[in-house]
Amino acid sequence: MAHQPRQVLFQGHRRLLLALLFIGLAQGAVQLLTSAGHDPIWIAPLGIGLLWALQPHLPQRPLAKLFPLYTLAAGALVTLHLWLTLSSGSLSPPLLMATVLLLLLAASVTLYPSRLAFWTLHLPLPLALVPALGQLNTTNLAQGMILLGAGLLLSFAILTVLNRGFEENRKQQHRCAQLQHQLDRNSRVDQLTGIANRSLLEQRLKELVAENRRTHNPLTLVMLDIDFFTAFNRHYGDEAGDETLVSLAKLMLHCSRRQTDVIARYRGGEFAILLPATDKTGGKRLLQQVRKELIEADLPHDHSPISSRLTLSAGVAQWKPGQDDRSLLQEARAALKQAKTQGRNRYVLA
Repeated sequence: MAHQPRQVLFQGHRRLLLALLFIGLAQGAVQLLTSAGHDPIWIAPLGIGLLWALQPHLPQRPLAKLFPLYTLAAGALVTLHLWLTLSSGSLSPPLLMATVLLLLLAASVTLYPSRLAFWTLHLPLPLALVPALGQLNTTNLAQGMILLGAGLLLSFAILTVLNRGFEENRKQQHRCAQLQHQLDRNSRVDQLTGIANRSLLEQRLKELVAENRRTHNPLTLVMLDIDFFTAFNRHYGDEAGDETLVSLAKLMLHCSRRQTDVIARYRGGEFAILLPATDKTGGKRLLQQVRKELIEADLPHDHSPISSRLTLSAGVAQWKPGQDDRSLLQEARAALKQAKTQGRNRYVLA
């Protein structure tokens, strides 16, 4: 049973128990005022009150599994109450049948998320109905059976309509949640490479800087840029450029391996690696591994003035106490710019 249907069912069942509790207490009070009293008449209302008070305090998963037994217990208490009031003479057979009809209608409205709960609630009722029907003459018995049958069909029709509507609404909400999840994911993931985009990088950077103000853990940001990527695209074409970006993203993911690291495409051929709980030395070590694997990948770049193979320039910056997220990003990008100024295919530690 899913979380939302479970909540709706539990709330509906508790409202039904509360209504039955009030009815039972009212009938008991009437009998107490109009007769010498009948102590067992209070057993069922007390039991229903106990079920009503106990339900919110029970763990939801076990309760969901045992809920048919829970509704069966409620139905048994209602049946006991009806039988006792019938036996004491405080409730006539026609009134008992009217009470059963009201219960059918109320249960069809409150227990519609679960047909099983609806039927288990009413399963014990024949134990009270049979003695009541036995006290009717032939004509009234026939009319009572017709009335009960009609009430049962009406209740089942209401239950079916509400249940179908509820299930359709639940499916629609599930589809909407999936679409929202996909939209959220698309807004945080670079569509070409499948890694984080700039928005997610900046959000995560802001969160980590805020956290580090409390913990003072090391935090390192590495900014990387493909050297002469515009010339690469002009010579090899945009499709080859896209394939290169995807390959480079996979290469960085392979070098990082930690789930806490954020590998992001910042813009164009520029990437970022955000390394929580990592100092500048650790960032340098990871960057060297990226450069090593890029050399091994041996990606051609014939129109680069510095190498016949694809190369990277990078800047590394470590967060300092009191520094905000924008300042750290600017520092890493300034180090990247310095690496380009010094001839590219190198990295600079800020």
